[in-house]
Amino acid sequence: ASSVKNVLNLLFYIILCFPQYFANEHCIQDRSCRCIYGSGRGVDLNKRFTDDKYILSASVNNLTYYFHPCTDVHSFPGSNSTTNGCFTDKEGYSVCVFNKTSSTYLKLGSSKEAQFTPSDVFEINYLRYKHNEASVAILLICVPDIADTHLLANQYNNNIHNLILYSPAACVHEIIVPGLGGFAVFIILVISGILAYLLVGILVNRLALGARGIEMIPNLSFWRSIPSRCGACIDFCRHGYPRRSDTQHLDPDTYDAI
Repeated sequence: ASSVKNVLNLLFYIILCFPQYFANEHCIQDRSCRCIYGSGRGVDLNKRFTDDKYILSASVNNLTYYFHPCTDVHSFPGSNSTTNGCFTDKEGYSVCVFNKTSSTYLKLGSSKEAQFTPSDVFEINYLRYKHNEASVAILLICVPDIADTHLLANQYNNNIHNLILYSPAACVHEIIVPGLGGFAVFIILVISGILAYLLVGILVNRLALGARGIEMIPNLSFWRSIPSRCGACIDFCRHGYPRRSDTQHLDPDTYDAI
């Protein structure tokens, strides 16, 4: 465990030694635990933290931190869910700290309070929390070649709790944002066409023909006949012949009366 920590710390300092070669843009947060750059690439921690029992912990001096970014949880790793200063029966936590000296728990933030902010290094971001007087800055370090996610704690400086998250989930990758399907686009086009037709027709009838009230609707007789036409279609699909009420008054010499 110590060797892994040393390697991760070395990687962290190597990355920070070359900020002059990079420039970081702001990653826009669109949902909990996910942000997207203008290029369509982004960071998404949700897949790594789908299980509420997957809670990371890290210690420094007399402080032990507990971290679950994407949803609020109501327990600690390997312990029961006894309520304390970090969570209650109704409200959970996303970041919590336990002070061994005073034996007290302090809630540092909830999942709704998390915000992505850029660092000085290209495509490396902070996940920051602000809860009451408490502030947390979690540096997200991309490590694609490790299977596990590691949380390390730094010194508490300037009233800010500093943590580092090493994870493949912190790597920037293509994020597919679901859009409208073909059928939805077709429906939108049809509705837009109908509305445009009605608007133009109303203006023409009003300005050119002087129509007033309901008479301004273009082809009013057609729109009034839609309910009966729909009923006829339903009857035809069910029985295969026109409705009896539609054939009672037909001229026997016409084709429709056959």
